[in-house]
Amino acid sequence: MNNNVLDNNQKELFGVAPGGGNKTFSSYKYYNSINQMSPDVIRLEAITSDHRKIYDPDKKVWNFSILDQEIDKMNEGKKTIIANVFYTPKFLSTCPDSKFYAFCIPNDMNAWSFYVSSIAQHVYQKYGIKYWEIGNEPSGKFFFTSSMNEFYNYYILTAKAIKKVNGNILVGGFADNAYYLKLYSDFFSKIRGSKAPLLDFVTFHWYGDWGKDNTSKYNPKYVFTISNNLKLAMNKNGFTDIPIFLTEWNLVGNRPAPGGKDQVNSYFIASLYWLKKSQVDKSLFFRVEPYNNTNASLLDYNGNKNTVGDFFSILNNSSFSNISMKNNVYLFSSDSRQEIILSNYDLDDVEPKNITIHFGNKMLNSCNKTNYTLVTYSNGKIIKNARNITCTSNDSYINLTAKNFSVIHIKY
Repeated sequence: MNNNVLDNNQKELFGVAPGGGNKTFSSYKYYNSINQMSPDVIRLEAITSDHRKIYDPDKKVWNFSILDQEIDKMNEGKKTIIANVFYTPKFLSTCPDSKFYAFCIPNDMNAWSFYVSSIAQHVYQKYGIKYWEIGNEPSGKFFFTSSMNEFYNYYILTAKAIKKVNGNILVGGFADNAYYLKLYSDFFSKIRGSKAPLLDFVTFHWYGDWGKDNTSKYNPKYVFTISNNLKLAMNKNGFTDIPIFLTEWNLVGNRPAPGGKDQVNSYFIASLYWLKKSQVDKSLFFRVEPYNNTNASLLDYNGNKNTVGDFFSILNNSSFSNISMKNNVYLFSSDSRQEIILSNYDLDDVEPKNITIHFGNKMLNSCNKTNYTLVTYSNGKIIKNARNITCTSNDSYINLTAKNFSVIHIKY
């Protein structure tokens, strides 16, 4: 295996995938919370879809105003933007009368190529967006109703159309469930057969509830395993030096988590631990605004941060450089901020754990003088209290109890 895993300081793991048809970057109520979370990479979803009204086929008129407004907001913090190419406009769909016309393959690939390249030319010239991802879970037969062989050809033609705009543009895909590794191997083989440089990065999606057995279902470590498997398949097919982006991830995709918000919060932190150790170079959390009552979004209906959004904001800071895991207890700490975030995520042992956090002699001066604040997120409740750091002659420490799927935030 090529073990060129990026240093954690080079990775962009605090990205967001707003989802198709979202209003995250076009609705004022979300702006303040998004700015607080400060995502380092953003997925510009389904750039070819009809809801932005980019092209009027009757008048043959282009209008990029809605798209530009969305990108302008995304671009305020000079973040990395990944433009996602998917969804067929109605005038190009092979099933224009269907409710799901956007999921049908284009009826004219030459016209589709011109449509895509026109959008890419506008966006690249105005904003310089270099990452272009093609596809969105085509193997599921919902977002793409044709065969996978047709998708592979669709990818190649679309990638060529985008690459013609500018040689510096990077194309990749195909944003599917990498549990089904053979699909990716077939994809790599097709790209190799095209004899053209049409794969600059590989993308996949992963949700904890997609797992098929006890080793993968709801298991935060599986994102580490699946990215290793994907890297092996890439190496085998000659794609040894291109990065892997996880362009959607969460505990659940479109249904509530079995353990509620507590499990979402705890899984988020545990998964970050494994993402930092994985082959993944960029990861994007799905979703920002509420979706299908999953209780797993970063923000609520009023645009305020949910608890997982709070942890996204706190941990999106390079000072949380100390990470560790023991007995399925995950710990992130920052000496400079004097903060600790701890997650007890255990699928085997659901009993509460007694935990001791040792500071050694560095906190001896605080003994019996400075309280620390402990906030526990458990059983759908937030409990805040203050305690003293315990000391011996050469050690200072904190004793606490953590229920399963609980998260504890300590400031000292």
